[in-house]
Amino acid sequence: MTRLFALIRRYEMFGSLLPEEVFVTDGFPEYTYVSIDQGKPERDLTEGLEQKNKIISIVGPSKSGKSTLCDKFFGRNVGADKIYVTGGSVAYDNDLWREAYRQVSDDTEKIFEDRAHAEVIEYLVGKELPLIVDDFHYINRDTQISVCRQFKNAASAGLRIVILSVPHRGDDPIRSNPDLTGRHFSVDFRFWTIDDLKEIAELGFPRVGLESSANFNEFLAVEALRSPQIMQTLCLEVCRGLSRDRPFEHVNVEEIVRADV
Repeated sequence: MTRLFALIRRYEMFGSLLPEEVFVTDGFPEYTYVSIDQGKPERDLTEGLEQKNKIISIVGPSKSGKSTLCDKFFGRNVGADKIYVTGGSVAYDNDLWREAYRQVSDDTEKIFEDRAHAEVIEYLVGKELPLIVDDFHYINRDTQISVCRQFKNAASAGLRIVILSVPHRGDDPIRSNPDLTGRHFSVDFRFWTIDDLKEIAELGFPRVGLESSANFNEFLAVEALRSPQIMQTLCLEVCRGLSRDRPFEHVNVEEIVRADV
């Protein structure tokens, strides 16, 4: 009866969460989202969004949480919460606007080729959705220059534009068009600290009913090499290492062989 009562209490407190639901290695970590640097990126993005006609540039190392921050602020549903285009899919400037238009239009609308560029921008502005351009640094230089000229006019028309880049290419939008200097607002990400990464474990392990120590959480954080994605993966592998594919009762995580992790 004591064991049954403990199980019931565990489900009441945490629900039937699977480790894969808690430790998300590719996507938005609903239960283990951590605001790094004492919430500075969130504060900076909020400030940038409050300024009209600004083009926001989120700059940070690969897999540092730039896309996750956008998911938190704008939502995850492409075409409903946001317009999302990746730089790798843009060879020419029209590729970007064609994909953006495709995401928010339907069969009742005029096709992209039948609309003038200014008409496309007006249509996108009317949808009141942010345009997120991920991996902007993947766009070739000539196309960047053309796109940035168009960004200036689109932002002036009221389209909210957010560009995601890695640090050594984070100033590409400015270098591509000096006129953007006054319209550019930067949100900077850094590499994650040990304390930031530990928080993923501290938030996540209780969600699946797993007790862990501060020392063990720090061990995982050191092994994560300053990457939240690796930290999520290590925490998930801890759960899998216990041969658990469903929510489980409290166990002693120190029983896990660290070398296996």
